[in-house]
Amino acid sequence: MFPEMYSDPQARYSIWMERNPQPLGFLTSLCEHGRVRISTRGPDGTSSAAAARHIGSSADGDPPLLLRDSYEDAAEDVAAHRADCLVVANAYAGINRFYISKKLVLATAFPFMTPPYGVAIRRDAKRPENTFKLATHPAPRHLINDWFTVQQLSNLVVIEASSTSTAAKMVDAGEVCACITTEPARRKHKLAFITQTVRIPILWSVFVSTNHKIFLWST
Repeated sequence: MFPEMYSDPQARYSIWMERNPQPLGFLTSLCEHGRVRISTRGPDGTSSAAAARHIGSSADGDPPLLLRDSYEDAAEDVAAHRADCLVVANAYAGINRFYISKKLVLATAFPFMTPPYGVAIRRDAKRPENTFKLATHPAPRHLINDWFTVQQLSNLVVIEASSTSTAAKMVDAGEVCACITTEPARRKHKLAFITQTVRIPILWSVFVSTNHKIFLWST
């Protein structure tokens, strides 16, 4: 069973939104001066991509989305004005380099429920019983303690992946037997969940360039 903290994240998310109805209101100002370009870590199917699309839906139209190999690469898009916004999960261990930066400044933050996470295997594969490899991004790795018994954990070999989407790709390619991944990545690679899924409320930060025109408009 999952801990109490996962029991009703949607309720906590709804309460936050009631108290902060327009955390992304600054996007409206950006839209008045052209399309908003958003950069974040990819590939498609990650929680970061879903969060970026979420704030994109708050803008007018369908803003261009740049999906990079890392948040650092996405930050360079903003610094070089190839993108207007950088979206980063506050759970990211290296987020301090964006808060403490001469090139970037925090514009806003918002909560966003991740897509469902679960353990997935290929649809034509049997549920693993003996020793098997499982790919996962480091962030949700601790969830395996809730999905597997002590005996199953003793048969588990964890392989680190750069993203939940990459983990799903590794299963699809036959490199590993299972993975912790998101619902969008599961669908993309035609996998099947073999555990219950969980959605996690995460705070996301949005950064813009220190000399971005949004600050000039307010002066």
